[in-house]
Amino acid sequence: MKICIISDEYTIDNHAGGIGTYSHYLANALCRNGHDITVITKTKSGFTKEVNGVKIVGIPNRIETNKFLRFLLFPFRKLFPMTFEHLFGWVIPASFKYKKLYEKEKFDFTEVPELGFLGLICYLAGNKNYIVKLHTPRLMHTRLNRLKHREWDLLTFDTLERISANRAAIITSPSRSLIQYISALWNIDTDRVEVDRNLIDTEYFRSQRENFTDSEIVFDKSFINLFFAGRIEKRKGVVELLDAFYKFYKETNRQDVKLYYAGRDTEIYEKGRCKSFVEYLKNRYNDPEFYKQVTFLGGIGYKDIYKYYLSSDIVVLPSKNFENFAYTNIEAMLWGKPLILSETCGTSELVKNYENAVIVNPSDTNELKEAIKNLINNPDLRNKLSQNAIKTIENECSFDKGVETKLRLAKKFLNPQ
Repeated sequence: MKICIISDEYTIDNHAGGIGTYSHYLANALCRNGHDITVITKTKSGFTKEVNGVKIVGIPNRIETNKFLRFLLFPFRKLFPMTFEHLFGWVIPASFKYKKLYEKEKFDFTEVPELGFLGLICYLAGNKNYIVKLHTPRLMHTRLNRLKHREWDLLTFDTLERISANRAAIITSPSRSLIQYISALWNIDTDRVEVDRNLIDTEYFRSQRENFTDSEIVFDKSFINLFFAGRIEKRKGVVELLDAFYKFYKETNRQDVKLYYAGRDTEIYEKGRCKSFVEYLKNRYNDPEFYKQVTFLGGIGYKDIYKYYLSSDIVVLPSKNFENFAYTNIEAMLWGKPLILSETCGTSELVKNYENAVIVNPSDTNELKEAIKNLINNPDLRNKLSQNAIKTIENECSFDKGVETKLRLAKKFLNPQ
């Protein structure tokens, strides 16, 4: 089949956010299964090239590269900076390019994320045979994370995303919980949305696990090492994790357990001034002995992060806000690590508590502390969770499973070309 994927976050080396990572995996999975794949993505300069069998078409933001267009749209960009920048800078130019490609290639179907109303690229080009894959709409993301945007700009952006999704032939979601959120937000019939789990390259993870050597270990294995990966910010549950670990430390006085935070620092506003979130965590307790057990590693590149996962004994990802189907959770399980995750994450739908991972209420530091203590004190339980976690993700999120689901849905709902 000829398939087009449109994603303004797609990157060649797979070092991107959730949508970019998903699009990268999807393109490569379909290509490995013998399909003809074209990816349209936002880039700094225009180009067309083939990488690992995938044709990539890069389209720059026209407002950034065209001074006249920047001048012409200046009044509208002041009122609707987010919406007009995206609509006139990328969506409309991409629709012209897509129309030419569609007329030439006659794609069997096209998939787009709901974020950024990219379905309008297909619709404006006259193609209604497109799939919208839900991730997290802008309005939902803004409300959950308490971000600041101009209200009229945000609502306009949301309206275009809703129109883009409603005009799609198929809407899919990686989790049932996200379907409920979207149904309430956009008044979409839940029966219209199909579950389509995010896929991941399980073969790569298996190879990395099997070929991991002692020389690559980055933590002192005489300790039990807890590991967190993600931005150091409030919504990721980093404060609750520190509090739970402090309670565990004071209760047990164990010196053989360490906690590592890996992730980019962010800012926090406290007492009217801005400060580093890492510094805030470092000064949360006046206990120098405790902080000997806690290390902040900073950001770690995608090519090296596997060493930290595979060197750890337990991964803790207690995100406070809803996350549709976080790749950090899937990756932790696929690395074969006992995982403590939040009940607010869509990935929890794959979890049987204390069978393949541990689910906690991220706001309850006592529950989180007890989960940590249970895993630390029970190596047999850790081993069981590790083995079952790998089986779960290989069964539910492999390339073969993802491609089979995608093609089944496409053949069921789309008109053949």
